[in-house]
Amino acid sequence: MKKVLIATDSFKESLSSLEVADSIKVGLGDNFEYQVVPLADGGEGTMELITDIIGGNIIQVESVDPLGRKIISRYGLSEDNATAIIDVASSSGIELLSESEKNPYKTSSYGTGLLIADALDKGVSNIILGLGSSATVDLGFGMLEAIGAKFLNENNEPITIKGESLRQVCDIDLGNINPNIYTTNFKIACDVDNPLTGVNGSCHVFAKQKGATPEQIEQLESDFIRIGKLINKKFRINLDEIPGSGAAGGIGGIAYAFLKGELTSGSDLINNLNRVEEKVKEADIVITGEGKFDSQSLHGKGPMSIINLGLKYDKRIIVICGSTENDIYTNSQVKDVSIFPTISKVDSLENTLNNASKNITHVCTALSHLLR
Repeated sequence: MKKVLIATDSFKESLSSLEVADSIKVGLGDNFEYQVVPLADGGEGTMELITDIIGGNIIQVESVDPLGRKIISRYGLSEDNATAIIDVASSSGIELLSESEKNPYKTSSYGTGLLIADALDKGVSNIILGLGSSATVDLGFGMLEAIGAKFLNENNEPITIKGESLRQVCDIDLGNINPNIYTTNFKIACDVDNPLTGVNGSCHVFAKQKGATPEQIEQLESDFIRIGKLINKKFRINLDEIPGSGAAGGIGGIAYAFLKGELTSGSDLINNLNRVEEKVKEADIVITGEGKFDSQSLHGKGPMSIINLGLKYDKRIIVICGSTENDIYTNSQVKDVSIFPTISKVDSLENTLNNASKNITHVCTALSHLLR
């Protein structure tokens, strides 16, 4: 009986990674021996997965969502209280907003900073910060604001940070920042390796899906470039040279510069903790996937890490996804990969999300005949 490793990411706003795996198994049937490894790359689900792997508890704290509304948020804390695991998605995630509320001019990462502040007050010595699924394009300044940083306009007056107020930032004051950041080790789990600015940067690649108009994208890009030069001049750090600095609306670069965080691939971090490479070696067939498998997926997303491991060990690799884009099939990085989108007809977004499990099962039922 062939061994199938299922290591998929979640289908955003629809199914968790384990629910995706269950749907695949139902479709493929009892013809294979299965091993399931939940996948996360720094986005939603990362905190729960790491907390479960290392052993710890998930605690609830007061925070705010991307629009500043009070919410109860969560983060993980190791049993020895030495390590906190925080997802940007928990307080600053795009799933906390309705479609009509998505607007990076109005959102802030302040809530993520509140979670960091709570962990620092508890005396942790390590913080793993998972980036991904953010609703913000505020350069992480909202996050820094919540732990004591001040951002000043041309009149030396403090500014409340949102995406639209970045154009006012003329200086950065760290005099009142929480001093515990200097004795805390930050590991930044990035879901992408995009730079801060440019055609592959944070604004041009990700801002649209967070609700930005073309005009807003150009303004935010201009703000990022100008503030990047300010940071380089003031702190001698060129964020455009740091892969992953464009993750989560610039939080990656700011966490590197101001929290002295070590940027690492979130998927590699999870894979190492889960000993995924060893499991890929043992499998005959490797199945991965996510809600939309496209050009963004090739820049450090979780499924790509599984694909690379599968290619390394010459495995049959299958991608199950909600949708994809036509030019992905000719991309050299996935030329030896079989890609199966599951959306079979034009439908409303609501119906598509609600029928995700059924669509996956239908495709995998057909796929089982081919694999047998």
